[in-house]
Amino acid sequence: MAGLSGRAGGTLLLALVITPCLAGDLGAQAGDASAQALGAELVDAQRAHLWRVAGWGGASLLTGLGLLAGTGGGAHPGWRGFGVQAAAWGAINLGIVGWAFAS
Repeated sequence: MAGLSGRAGGTLLLALVITPCLAGDLGAQAGDASAQALGAELVDAQRAHLWRVAGWGGASLLTGLGLLAGTGGGAHPGWRGFGVQAAAWGAINLGIVGWAFAS
């Protein structure tokens, strides 16, 4: 507000102070129905995200196990290590999803 002087600065300051107060009053008047609707949307979005994480985790686990099975013994140690890591992270992701759905 350094460039504003007098009445313009006071009006801007008043608007900055009053606007949040009015918004709070309007939000309270909107009622519980809109808050419940927003809550339901949030839960649906979280559930959809968990299903995406489950799909990604399952794909990682299966790919990792496939790499472990296909690189038996000491052959292809780099691919085998990648398989171990992919399978481990897939299992971790599936564990997180399972925990989230259980709670």
